[in-house]
Amino acid sequence: MNGSEIKLVRMKKGLTMKEFGELFEPPASDSIVSRWERNVSRPSPKRMKKIMELKEGSNSNEKLSIGEEIKRLRKERNLTQQELANISGLSRSYLGDVENNRNNPSIRTVETLAIKMGYELKITFNQLPSI
Repeated sequence: MNGSEIKLVRMKKGLTMKEFGELFEPPASDSIVSRWERNVSRPSPKRMKKIMELKEGSNSNEKLSIGEEIKRLRKERNLTQQELANISGLSRSYLGDVENNRNNPSIRTVETLAIKMGYELKITFNQLPSI
């Protein structure tokens, strides 16, 4: 599990770094949690086990927002916001607003970002069960 995955576990729980760190025994400071999330250091095996338990305890039906998914994919490709903005023709501030859910991109923009990161965008519509 890498730093962005640890951060995702924390964010899905709606916890600050300080609150997340307090879940461990002994507690981890917010600066230690920050170091985990930035891949500067790794949690001990005992703490990693706790993080995995927290991840597994998350609602598996939870979906990331478009912005969270774009951010996750960007980080997976080791791109900065500025690098992705440059290759996709967007401003860095707009991309930041999208990733932080302050702006909703068009499907065309999402497709452009996906392609520039080496992904294919697939949109599916599933029929709901009749009531």
